[in-house]
Amino acid sequence: MPRAFPKRRARLQGRWVGSCLAGRHCIRRSYFWRRTALFPAPVPVMTGYTYFADGDVVLARVTPCFENRKSGIARGLKNKIGFGSTEYIVLRPSKKILPEIVYSYILSGDFIKSGKSFMTGTGGLQRVPVDFVANWEIAVPPLDAQKEIVEKLESERLVVEANKNLLAIYRRKIEDRLTALWSNS
Repeated sequence: MPRAFPKRRARLQGRWVGSCLAGRHCIRRSYFWRRTALFPAPVPVMTGYTYFADGDVVLARVTPCFENRKSGIARGLKNKIGFGSTEYIVLRPSKKILPEIVYSYILSGDFIKSGKSFMTGTGGLQRVPVDFVANWEIAVPPLDAQKEIVEKLESERLVVEANKNLLAIYRRKIEDRLTALWSNS
């Protein structure tokens, strides 16, 4: 498993300058963060943020975000660094494993089901422990095989994305048609 990083701080000339993933822009389940979920801004950071970098896999650890597979691969960050909630677990893949492979493992039903059984905390806000994530074992095929797997996953993702867009177009057409019918009666 890639190394799971606890909360860390870094400084660039006394100030953080990077991309910020704010709470109201919760991670979406996606291979790559969309620019709209990240806003670059110079922000002084003292405490209370989790640091991540381009290529890191970021996983929401708190309920219900963990169960809903809120996670992503950080890409296109200003100055190649970012920061966000302390409720994120950051996984930094080594040179032997691609971020997309790590990402696909943390989306698996086995990972989520097992993680739920290790959650700590009471009430409505439970968290998956960093140790659980750090100790989860991933089968690591050779890099060439990983690249083939990622290529296949990406082509499937593009098909799914295209179908979602098509459904949205038809949904709008149906709504427009119904509105026109009701306004004519």
